[in-house]
Parts: sequence; C-alpha cells; structure tokens
Amino acid sequence: LMEFADGGSLDDVIKASGGGVPAGPLGMITCQMLHGLQYLHKERHQVHRDLKPANCMLTRGGHVKLSDFGISKQLEQTFGMARSFVGTAAYMAPERIAGDDYGTAADIWAVGIVLCECAQGAHPYKHMQSYYDLVLELSEGGRPPRLPSPPFSAELAALCAACLATDPAARPG
Repeated sequence: LMEFADGGSLDDVIKASGGGVPAGPLGMITCQMLHGLQYLHKERHQVHRDLKPANCMLTRGGHVKLSDFGISKQLEQTFGMARSFVGTAAYMAPERIAGDDYGTAADIWAVGIVLCECAQGAHPYKHMQSYYDLVLELSEGGRPPRLPSPPFSAELAALCAACLATDPAARPG
C-alpha cells in the first residue's frame, strides 16, 4: 500500500515537458531520488532493480516517492551482490545485461539513465531496435550515453557521467 501521488510519475513529467525537464525541478527530483536510494541501499540493504521514470511518483507538494518494489532484492549486507535478471532492460547496468553479479551500483546506473532521459526529454537508447542492440551497445566497447555541456550544465553532465561509469566500483555510492 502506498500513498496517492497526485502529481503522477516522472514519466508523465518527461512526456509533458516537450523536450526535457528544467534544471531546477530536475535537481530537486534527483536529490530526493538519491535520498530514497540511500535509505534503500544503506538501511534496508536492498537493490530496487527497476528504477525508471514510471516508478518515480511525484506529489503536487514536490515530493518524490520511489515505487514498484515488486522485484527489489534483499541483500545480506550493504555490499552484497545479486545475480538474477529482472527489471526493465533499457535501464539496466552493463553488469546486469552481461549476467554478472551486481549490487547497489546497478541502481546508480539507472539514475544516470533517468537523468539523461529527463534532461533530453527522450531515453538515451531510444534508437535501439531490440534488446540485442542494447546488449551489443553495452558489452562490446560501446560508450555509455553522455550529456553535452553545453547546453547542459557541467555539473549535470558530470553527475550523469559518474552514474554511468561502466565500472560499477567507479559509480558514486
């Protein structure tokens, strides 16, 4: 059971934005998403595994609520690892796509994809025709998406780049 989020989802906001979520609101949304993930990772020892705009609910009061914990994974400890393959492939970290062990850093990758999508108004892998295209892009030396600075702020571009580091150990925790 979850409280009603009368502002809809972040996906709704992206669609209504007509080209990207403005920097101010995006910063507030990102900060709240990261606080929610910090609680989930550090206190609950869980990986969300399906973080995407449709699972970030908003209230009209400006609060962000992470939702859809149906496939979250309880880890034995904060730095535990999981191995199952569930969630939405377009937001999965390279280690998940490859079928490797993964931990909370996989959710941070999803934050980077969500940030790129919010900033640009479209998913960074929208050009991919299939799941296999995504696998090839992420596993065969493909580069993760980047936000150009300008037109985006250097800080936003750097945050996205840090979240989208191909090495999970290099992602912010």
